[in-house]
Amino acid sequence: MAGNIASSTITASQIANNTITAGNIASGTITSNEISGSAGITGGQIASASIVGGNIASTTITAANITNLTITAAQIANLTLTSSKVQTGLMSYSHDLVFSVSSSTVVAWTSGTITTSDGTSYSIVSGNTGTMSAQTYIYLDIAVSSTVLQVTTTMPTAV
Repeated sequence: MAGNIASSTITASQIANNTITAGNIASGTITSNEISGSAGITGGQIASASIVGGNIASTTITAANITNLTITAAQIANLTLTSSKVQTGLMSYSHDLVFSVSSSTVVAWTSGTITTSDGTSYSIVSGNTGTMSAQTYIYLDIAVSSTVLQVTTTMPTAV
């Protein structure tokens, strides 16, 4: 029993290679408190493909836990980042709205559909910018309306 082994009596040099495997360790018996040293476990000590999503508790890895520039495109498995896993604003989209110039200061659009790359469709009603006196941005903000395009002269608002 683990309670019968005095602290620091068994060292790594006394354990033969490959004698302690995951199947020999009871679930939940090794926690971060049982891992010594300031370095803990490093990538070189983890077998390739041994830690998968199901082994990582929700919200345990955050942006603050990832060193800058450590995850590159080469480290992301093909087809793992799909449209359904990104925010709507980052998705590609298509539409069948027709934009036209109503006057030198007004742009109008017909009703139609905007479809995001994850297949979500938004039925948009026709509208126009109103009289524009400055550079104007037309955008979809589903937090405001999923059917009416919004208009602003402030680029960060549109983005």
